[in-house]
Amino acid sequence: MHDIGKIVMAATFPEHFAEIQRRTTSDHAPLLPLESEVLGMHHAELGARCFRNHNLPEVMIESAGWHDEPERASHPVHI
Repeated sequence: MHDIGKIVMAATFPEHFAEIQRRTTSDHAPLLPLESEVLGMHHAELGARCFRNHNLPEVMIESAGWHDEPERASHPVHI
């Protein structure tokens, strides 16, 4: 569930998703900064927004939003 933002991105912004995939493969660019550059947010932020929009518990929102930076979450995140 923590990478739900990747699924949302692929379904909602397929051209952006394809560009990100192409560039991570060809340029070996770090994923989060590249997603932010291409889409304006990275998959973790997108996943957290999706969970928030569906009124899921804050611990799930933070798990999605901070899974790449768990030290920033206010709830303990265990992946």
